[in-house]
Amino acid sequence: MKTTIFKIAFIAIMVSFAACSSNETKEAETEKDTLSADSNVNSNSVVNSNDVVNSNNVICLDEDVFDEDLDEDVTTKTCTYKNVKIVCKGYVMDYRGTYDYEYSTFLKNTDGSYEEVTNDAIFNQNKDELLAIINSKSEEEFNKLANDPDSDNCFEGEKFTPVNFDDLSIKLEDDKFVFLVSFGLCSACRALDEASVEFSLDEMQKYLK
Repeated sequence: MKTTIFKIAFIAIMVSFAACSSNETKEAETEKDTLSADSNVNSNSVVNSNDVVNSNNVICLDEDVFDEDLDEDVTTKTCTYKNVKIVCKGYVMDYRGTYDYEYSTFLKNTDGSYEEVTNDAIFNQNKDELLAIINSKSEEEFNKLANDPDSDNCFEGEKFTPVNFDDLSIKLEDDKFVFLVSFGLCSACRALDEASVEFSLDEMQKYLK
């Protein structure tokens, strides 16, 4: 009788062990399948660099780039839209942390590389119309500030002078082009020395190459 009971208990233990092993195997296979699926998702989520360059959106990268001439890092923002790239570098001007910004314009070559160009080189045959609009809106801003009692001292004796493309600073932002026009005011009036003229990406299609 005792032997029979022992055999029954032993069989029950073995059955239970087999069931546990089967469950562990299934769980391991399920985890493996899940990891495999996640791997496929991550693989499909990788953004191709060519897709970024050819994107219909503005793609920007902020980074600190070492400047050998200054022997220090320079805050640099590089923005790309289709075949246009704009690089903005920010330099600290004084002890108060005031920044001066330098903008460079690049155009994409057929081999995929970028070449630094003059501002007007990224625009097509409608560029004169674009420049006229920029000057008109900048003059409006100039006159507005010149007639404001809070700022008219900075504009006393000053007249608006139309600019050329090479006088402009061009910025790329999330969904627009921004053209910065300096009025040529003294350093004490630096905060008022600039008009900012914006065009949406849709508006710019008429003027870009």
